[in-house]
Amino acid sequence: MAFSKREQSFCVLEYPRTSSVVTVQRRFRAEFQKAALVFNSVKKCYAKFRDEGCLCTAPRPGRPGPSEETVNRIREAYQRSRCKSTTCECLKIGVVQSAV
Repeated sequence: MAFSKREQSFCVLEYPRTSSVVTVQRRFRAEFQKAALVFNSVKKCYAKFRDEGCLCTAPRPGRPGPSEETVNRIREAYQRSRCKSTTCECLKIGVVQSAV
């Protein structure tokens, strides 16, 4: 189950006050009326906040974009004639249609 940033921050702020994961879990259940984070999750959230100063996740790399060479080839092909079929032009210049 995923916990919101508010719920995680509750645990991060409550753990130093009590120094007890069990107490944090009990207060979490009382505050949010749902199952609390497991023992290790409370400690991991607190350690991450203490070490990094943030509960944010690192950005994940997405699908890479087309290379500069591919962009230039497509740009040149369409500057000559803007009324071309993308399917035919992609076959001619050797790129996949989703890159256009």
